Amino acid sequence: MPLRRAPVPPALLEVARRQGGLVSMRQCATCGVPPDRVTRAARTGAWQRVARGVYDLGPVARADHDTRDQRRLRSAAIGPLAYPGSVATGAAALTLHGVLGLPTDIRPEVTLPAGTSRDG
Repeated sequence: MPLRRAPVPPALLEVARRQGGLVSMRQCATCGVPPDRVTRAARTGAWQRVARGVYDLGPVARADHDTRDQRRLRSAAIGPLAYPGSVATGAAALTLHGVLGLPTDIRPEVTLPAGTSRDG
């Protein structure tokens, strides 16, 4: 008998749609998805790990945006999701604030509370 996949909670799908299909482990926990389920979903290929603690829920969790907008949004969201407590900077911050006219390919870029930065 095949293993039945539990549905993704609607609240987590909504979070993912706002972030280009991406969610953090912390967001999963907040929406009632335990870490072992996240690990299992990644191991079976249902979800894809894109950075430490950041997962792509797949096409079902992506909004109907232009693919260029999706690429920008996903790149911008990875930094703050991977580094909780950080703040997006540069083009990543502009993307998250809805600024139009940015290049399709941007780098995930954040500043940490101590004033240090991380970029991808």
